[in-house]
Amino acid sequence: MTPEEKLKILGASAKHDISCCGGRKEVPKFPGLYYASGSKGKIIPILKTLFTNKCKNNCSYCLNRASQNCQRVSFNPEELARLFSNIYQKSLVEGLFLSSGIDGTADKTMQQMIKTAELLRFKHHFRGFLHLKILPGSSDHLIKRAMRLATRVSINIEAPTPKRLEKIAKGKNFMQEIVRTMEIIKNGMADQTTQFVVGASDETDQEIIKTMDWLRRTKRLNRTYFSAFRSQNLFSTKGLLHREHRLYQVEFLQRLYGFSLSEIYFSNDGKLPNNVDPKLNYALHNSDKFPIEINKASPYQLLRIPGIGKITTQRILDIRRNGRFTDVLELKKIGAITQRAAPFILINGKRPEYQLSLVEPRGIEPLTSRMQI
Repeated sequence: MTPEEKLKILGASAKHDISCCGGRKEVPKFPGLYYASGSKGKIIPILKTLFTNKCKNNCSYCLNRASQNCQRVSFNPEELARLFSNIYQKSLVEGLFLSSGIDGTADKTMQQMIKTAELLRFKHHFRGFLHLKILPGSSDHLIKRAMRLATRVSINIEAPTPKRLEKIAKGKNFMQEIVRTMEIIKNGMADQTTQFVVGASDETDQEIIKTMDWLRRTKRLNRTYFSAFRSQNLFSTKGLLHREHRLYQVEFLQRLYGFSLSEIYFSNDGKLPNNVDPKLNYALHNSDKFPIEINKASPYQLLRIPGIGKITTQRILDIRRNGRFTDVLELKKIGAITQRAAPFILINGKRPEYQLSLVEPRGIEPLTSRMQI
């Protein structure tokens, strides 16, 4: 089998690991081509592939699990490094995301991935973006070697608690193999990413968000990705995609708007509401903090108004240096979603006319900061 034929299989096998890019949809040029967030938010084309889809584990959420009936193939380091280098030299990609199943032992497979990275860096002189996925159970010295070679390394947590992980990935140790690896990464890199599988382990939204918040505070977690559990029940999957969307909204609010865990509201059974986004839900739970005077509000207050995001907040502050707002249409002109903002603001002490709108703006995507929620 040629390297290109292997890429068709292994590139497709990597599509559900989205902890480097914002979607599962390949760019239709060749297998494994996706877009990812590079340094300073730059969007770059990357090759995303597995080293092998052979795996000893039988994780219920994984299409490459041991019990799955599929064609099993593996690269060797030399052919993968050469294949990527050829694609890179044609200016089709700017980076590589390399993950893998565990063929034999984590250390054995991790060594092969590191060998690929060494060939790229030292033989093919590749200096671009390289994201290596750390395999659960990898030895400390291999994690540190990977960190010296890669632009970024990460490990997927998949579930919010040890009990939840045991339910979907028997044999994986939550604290020793995943959280401890995150601690090593934290001590050697500026930030890290991870991924949760949504709906595979009967976890609640509150459990996921609490764990995400803890990792952000203690392990320097920067980005969190969510992957809805794909089942044969299409109705169930559709509901999980909506959960995934809500979780991304919370991640967005915490990472970019500075929302704390206490500012996220759940139902009694730990769910995020289906009928209202988390920012509007915050406003509805804190009526004593509203309405907010647009001409006097601090950046913190502006970012908590539904329909006003980071870009609009900065525009409001810029305009206020030399003038004042007099009409809600002035806010609309600079990007505010005024139907959502109007119930929660004052302009020169007066409430604008409005009809309360629960209609959401277009969905939050994990790789953009242009959303107003």
